[in-house]
Amino acid sequence: MPDTALDRRTLIDHIRAQIDDQLAGVAAMTAAARDEATASESRPENQYDTRALEASYLAAGQGQRLAELKELQLWAGQLGEAAPGDGAAAQGCFVALRLVGQPRLVLLGRAGGLTVEVEGRRVEVVSERSPLGQAIVGLMAGDEGELTTPRGLSRLVVDAVW
Repeated sequence: MPDTALDRRTLIDHIRAQIDDQLAGVAAMTAAARDEATASESRPENQYDTRALEASYLAAGQGQRLAELKELQLWAGQLGEAAPGDGAAAQGCFVALRLVGQPRLVLLGRAGGLTVEVEGRRVEVVSERSPLGQAIVGLMAGDEGELTTPRGLSRLVVDAVW
């Protein structure tokens, strides 16, 4: 067990609850944006009036986030008690790491963009396709890696994978 004192079950339960909460909020925002885009009040008054167009862009963006959260919810519902694989960081693994000396705790997921606070620790759900996800996939506890950022190359160290 890693030194975080947080077990997979506790972490997974918190992540699932956060996904459910976000889904409810994003679903409501998506419906409101869709209603705004199609409302008669949003019809352009002249050729320069872009209210309906802006509302449709917002609705499309919210709809995309809603789809991502539904995918994440489905995936998180399938996470088990045991870490997948052979001890190497892979989709479904929690990874405790240090990036430029700063500790981070991430869950490698099918999709990302979610941060959860669990017992005073910040847990980030990171897509394995993201730059950070790509940098840590395949690493094991004790391994070092590099992450390319806008500021250049950053060093990371994997402390635990579970």
